This record gives sequence, structure tokens and C-alpha cells, in this order.
Amino acid sequence: MNSYEQLQEKVLHLTYEKSQLERFKYLNELILSGLNAILSSDKHDEIFQKLFAVIHEVISCQHIVVLSHNAELQQLELVRSTNDLLPCYPVPQTALAEIIDGTHNFFNVTKLPWWQQYFATAFTDCQAMLTHAFSTSQSHYILMLMAKPIGHFGPQLQELLHHFTSFVANTLTQVETRKLIQERDQLLQRQKRIEMSLLQQEKMASLGQLAAGVAHELNNPLGFIYSNLNTLNVYLQDLNTVFATQSEILNKV
Repeated sequence: MNSYEQLQEKVLHLTYEKSQLERFKYLNELILSGLNAILSSDKHDEIFQKLFAVIHEVISCQHIVVLSHNAELQQLELVRSTNDLLPCYPVPQTALAEIIDGTHNFFNVTKLPWWQQYFATAFTDCQAMLTHAFSTSQSHYILMLMAKPIGHFGPQLQELLHHFTSFVANTLTQVETRKLIQERDQLLQRQKRIEMSLLQQEKMASLGQLAAGVAHELNNPLGFIYSNLNTLNVYLQDLNTVFATQSEILNKV
């Protein structure tokens, strides 16, 4: 191999490395934007709304949909969509079984029966779709990207979406964990308030028992005095009679 061929090979190698660096830079910018979007809110609806804006900036697509997989009810439920025309009623798990797991790139989604049944009415202008399923500590989601041209999503966008959703899953897990910690702290505070209330009630009950005991102790002598008031009245009348008799005798003398 002569020097010209070696130089050409080196140029090709550097060109490839440059394209790889640009791709990684592109991915890092996407991840950074997603991080800022996620960490700025604790509500899933707001998080996905901001993530949709980030995805639209870096991936060319017309619509984005996020579904959550309810394993208990065996159905997929709408979390958020860029198209308000999409019905929010749940879809049976069996209808979308092929996209529940993994990544799927549909060259022409309009040929699929489940697309015609559940999505075609809301997304009449879309023909290509890229889906990727990801899980957090508490939920399982399916991210759906839709575009007008047939075969719009290439392997590079598919790989980029895979890396991005992996990052999103990890970050959402952190958000969910933070929310659980907040709920735990709120429950602990509520438990503390209940315990303080119960303690206060016990104190009031003890005070009431003490007051009842004092009242009982006072009631016994008061009852004795009250029950003897009539007898005392008789004695007083007799004394008055004696005093009156003595007074008459003294006056005669």
C-alpha cells in the first residue's frame, strides 16, 4: 500500500470517527435536554409533555404517543398523546401484543389491522411508526413515534431512541423513588399527628376520670349533708320552741 492509499484510508477512518463523535454529541445533547425536562417536574404528565418537546427537536416525527401497560387488567392505557383526537379508552393487551416489549420499526403501519382499528382515525396522515418499550420501577411504557413518509425511521434513529428511552427510564425511576419518599414522609407526618392527637385524647380522658373521681368523693359528704338537712330542720324547730318557751317564762318573772 503506497502513501496515497494510506493517507486515503486515514482520511476515511477520521471521517468515520468524526461522524461517530457527532452522533454521540447529538445523543448527549438529547440526554441533557431530557434530564432538564424531567428534573423540572414531579408529575408524569408534565414530564412526558416536556419530553415530547425534546424529541420533536431532535427526531423528525409528526406525532408521539405514550401508553402504559396495566398488567393486572391486561390492557394498554393512554398516558399522553400529541393528538387530542386519539381516544383515551384502554386497548386490550392482546391487540398490541407485538409492541409491548422491545423496539419495532414499522415501514408501513397502515397495513396492520390494529392500526386501522385503534389509531388510523386519529393519525390519518401517518404511515411509518417506531415503537420502543421501557420500564421504570413501577410502570411499563410503550413510546410510539409516527411520521408521514413510509419507511421514515432508519436504524440510526432507532438506536438513538433506544439509548434515549433507557436514560428516560432510569430518570423516571429516580422521580418515582423521590415521589415515594415524599409520600412516605407525608405518611410519617400524618402518623405523628395522629399519635399526638391520640396522646392528647388520652390526657383528656385521664383528666376526665380524675374529675369524675373528685366529683364522686365530693358527692358522698354532700349527699350525707343533704340527707340530714330535714333532721337538722326538725332540731332547729324544737330549739325554736324551747327558746320561745324560755322567753315567755322569763317575761312572766
